[in-house]
Amino acid sequence: MNKFFLHLIFFLILTGTAAAQTTPAVDVPLSITDGVASKELRFGLHPTATDGIDVSLGETEQPPPPPTGVFDARFIGDDIGISTMGQGLIKDYRFGYDTTKGQRIHELKYQVGTGTTITFNWTFPTGVTGRLQDLINGTIIDVAMSGTGNYTVTNPGVLNKLKMTITYNLTGASVPSAPTLLSPANGSTNQSKTPTLSWDASSGATSYRLQVATDSLFSSIIFNDSTIATTSKQLPTLNANTKYFWRVNAKNSAGTSAYSTIWNFTTAAEIGWCNLQWPQSGTITQGGDYSVYAQIWIDGVTPGTGQGAGVSAWIGYNTTNTNPNTWTNWISASYNSSGPQTNNDEYMADIGSSLTAGTYYYASRFQYQSGEYKYGGYSATGGHYWDGTTNVSGVLTVNPSAPSSPTLLSPTNGATGQSTTLTLSWNASSGASTYRLQVATDNGFSNIIFNDSTISGTSQQISSLSAGTTYYWRVNAKNAGGTSSYSSIWNFTTAVGTPAVPTLLSPANGSINQPTTLTMSWSASSGASFYVIQVATDSLFSTIVYKDTIFLGTSIQISSLLAGKKYYWHVNASNTSGTSAYSATWNFTTIVAAPSAPTLISPLNGATGLSINPTLTWYRPENAVTFRLQVSASPTFSPLVVDQASIFDTFYNISGLLNNTTYFWKVNAMNAGGTSNYSTSFSFTTLSTSVENEGGVPTTFSVSQNFPNPFNPSTTIRYSIPAESFVKIKIVNSIGKIVDEKVNRIQSAGNYKLKWNGDNLPAGIYFYSIEARSTGGKQSFQSVKKMILIK
Repeated sequence: MNKFFLHLIFFLILTGTAAAQTTPAVDVPLSITDGVASKELRFGLHPTATDGIDVSLGETEQPPPPPTGVFDARFIGDDIGISTMGQGLIKDYRFGYDTTKGQRIHELKYQVGTGTTITFNWTFPTGVTGRLQDLINGTIIDVAMSGTGNYTVTNPGVLNKLKMTITYNLTGASVPSAPTLLSPANGSTNQSKTPTLSWDASSGATSYRLQVATDSLFSSIIFNDSTIATTSKQLPTLNANTKYFWRVNAKNSAGTSAYSTIWNFTTAAEIGWCNLQWPQSGTITQGGDYSVYAQIWIDGVTPGTGQGAGVSAWIGYNTTNTNPNTWTNWISASYNSSGPQTNNDEYMADIGSSLTAGTYYYASRFQYQSGEYKYGGYSATGGHYWDGTTNVSGVLTVNPSAPSSPTLLSPTNGATGQSTTLTLSWNASSGASTYRLQVATDNGFSNIIFNDSTISGTSQQISSLSAGTTYYWRVNAKNAGGTSSYSSIWNFTTAVGTPAVPTLLSPANGSINQPTTLTMSWSASSGASFYVIQVATDSLFSTIVYKDTIFLGTSIQISSLLAGKKYYWHVNASNTSGTSAYSATWNFTTIVAAPSAPTLISPLNGATGLSINPTLTWYRPENAVTFRLQVSASPTFSPLVVDQASIFDTFYNISGLLNNTTYFWKVNAMNAGGTSNYSTSFSFTTLSTSVENEGGVPTTFSVSQNFPNPFNPSTTIRYSIPAESFVKIKIVNSIGKIVDEKVNRIQSAGNYKLKWNGDNLPAGIYFYSIEARSTGGKQSFQSVKKMILIK
């Protein structure tokens, strides 16, 4: 077959694939925001895409850019040689398939609205990476893009356009494997009539087909869905007590898998009948017992002697005669082994002992296995499912019993400093309709000064009491069922005079590094009923941030204070006679907040050719005082080469590293408030030992053509340094990408020989560049030469 026909066939295959595909082969979202407004752009590959506007792919030309001050982001092509994109696009698909290997270039234009920066957020699929660069020289912004990441442009008013180079290394899809079934287990019984079937995900699958049948040959399919995108599906209502068979296959663009193994399950039997057996109605006194009976029949379960397995029963009650399926009060019922041994099983529960006085409606509820609830009602002919007309709820009347003795609440027993007009309160007694309050000046109640038996609430104000006097009080409760005994006798003493000024105790005046949640305490003032505390950010208390009234105790915990803030506080005391002056004003300062993790600066992550005595630098987070630096030759940081704490600067000089070794480093920050997380770890590689000083002191900078050239795989580069200089030698490929950095350090004057090995690189044209500047700053040198690597 000649080459022409091979090309023709390949073209037809691609054309057919492109015509059949309606969605992009690769579709990648790119979110752009100025911190206030945001927009999602999309790019990727499609077999029919062009570099222009593809309306069929959802690419539509945008209106002209909005005026300054209105957020906008779009794809354009002005600076990358594409003139067919009009005013710009939100979607920019390029020609390609899910097997494409190569690069596509996109241009982005943006402007801020009310924000001040522009942030790009991306999530790239496997096989897709990118590079985000400025359009000036590609070095002001030069960010690698892969996986999930983001980058923020801090000066979008200057750099308002970027170039995004996307590299595709795609392998295409393969037919997924047959799924593995998970649940319900094969052969399981008593399953719900609306079960959820689940299976393991098949790698690469985009959809699944689930088939359910009543026979293992699937000649009677009752469910067939090929559009399932997840690994589970809830079935519509099935028949009870029926065996079903099910299987699943998986599908993607490459094809459809074989079906899984066939599993089966059987749905649970159903409740055939239930009722509320008896009594129809009844009356008890509060706290009394009231037993209710109900029966159930399930074919094949309840007939015969003994309790049928899998049955759950309840008796429920409600204060209104509504449908029992809305009730919330259900008491578990037990099997009545002494009941009638017929086709029905009988259950019983007591619902009376916990009910307060009133009228209640009751019914039964049954469940078989995990099936639906069935509710039973009463009728003179035997009852059936509750319907509210023929089969109804029973009615229980609970008459009140005499209430219990009340429990006194306030003022507390033995309380002092009470007002001469105050409110006495007590706990409610269950079922009470009225209360009697008695107050006397003796505990034998021979001198009663207040006596009221018509109180309907649980508190009573009394007035015109004498100052500095002890009073005794008690309460009983009454309803239609009778009168309780009196409560315990409590006493209180009325106040004598205005309390003394409190003395502050803690935190100490002028204390620092206090927590943002702390307890303030002061000495008790004799005769005080309560205290008022004020906390402010100024000594004049013009800006009060916390104020509270404390009735019990001489301390209060306050929270949500600001870190690193100075606060002022004082306290006064009050009783019914008046309020004291405020205490002396004290102050304290809260501890500063723990710093955030530092950001590493240099050497850059992945830097190579570093000195074995490098200087590591990082940014100082707000409030950071000291830093801990850890350096290791392992990414797990075990063992450590350097573990240095108490660093006050944002740099650290390391010495004695090994040549040609990759090191990993990270930094955390500390202050009085705590320790931050470690920074993201960076790595760098020290200089190899392939550079030799051959001696001599030249008079000028120079670099020689490498020899041999072409070479495979090693060559030698010689260069001369007339004075001590900072020297950087880089190897770049034909598209300008740095593939190696051999020297990046200060070198003394001399003639040097550098041996370079390209064994791990492909054949091609490479360039080596030298940049040198004398440490005195008076001399500098730059040169670039070409070399050819052959394989």
